[in-house]
Amino acid sequence: MDRLSALLNLFQPETQSVSQMCLTEQTPLSYPDTGQGCLYLIQSGALILTSDSLAIHQRHQSGDLLWLPRGSAHHLAADGLGSDDLETDDLEKECVVTRIVIHFLNQELNLLQNTLPGLLNLPTEDSQAASLKPLVQLMCQEAGQQRCGHTTVVNRLAEVLLVTLLRYLMAERKVDTGILGGLSDIRLAKALTGIHDNPGQSWNLEQLAQTAGMSRTSFSQQFRATVGFTPADYLAQWRMSLACKKIRRGQTSIATLADELGYQSETAFRRAFRKITGHPPGFFKHPANDAQMLEAEKMEI
Repeated sequence: MDRLSALLNLFQPETQSVSQMCLTEQTPLSYPDTGQGCLYLIQSGALILTSDSLAIHQRHQSGDLLWLPRGSAHHLAADGLGSDDLETDDLEKECVVTRIVIHFLNQELNLLQNTLPGLLNLPTEDSQAASLKPLVQLMCQEAGQQRCGHTTVVNRLAEVLLVTLLRYLMAERKVDTGILGGLSDIRLAKALTGIHDNPGQSWNLEQLAQTAGMSRTSFSQQFRATVGFTPADYLAQWRMSLACKKIRRGQTSIATLADELGYQSETAFRRAFRKITGHPPGFFKHPANDAQMLEAEKMEI
């Protein structure tokens, strides 16, 4: 399988909503922490993006593409200055933005969302790249018109745009850490793809280093520095991400799952599962536990 498909198959991004809005200095907007990725396409004007949790207060202008992968709490306000920092008339103080909310269907141990920066900013010169420009233009056009099949079109376009954005980020090496940073590195990508394609294989450091075409020491050091996990820890995290998905869907028994993911016994699997997720496998069989987990996390904070 290619570098990206395994991530998309596991975490399954799905469009939650697409809307177009006009910001002014008098109509700022605030959004809470939702855990859902937010894409912003700035069509005209300029805005100020503020996020206390990300320690961000930045100005962005027409043509910029912004992505908050984890949907951190943020505030948007039209910028009252033109591109040349001179006062403009009221019409130019408006900022037209298309907002896309992306939900990942399998959020347990989401190695894509969790290892991306809190904000990814593609300035105009990047968002106008050949691979992105036609999609950005079409999305902005469709988002602003209520034509036949509007919802279906914008939802599908949003998902294609996200995949194209991920491709672009990898091809241009715009992200140098986390799983996307690892997949952007030709050698590390070979080892990561090996893990993704064959999670049940008894991978060891020597095998992964050989797959990457590197020495054990160099591979181990570069993998940890880039991806943020040791190779063994990443393998365990990936296995448990797969396990959460299959358990939630009731696709297979725990014993079978343990065997598929390379554990010598069901007991060993259950022990590893609880260590990584903090819960026994059965916890994820019940959707009602999602709300309980969120409430428990809030209480801990």
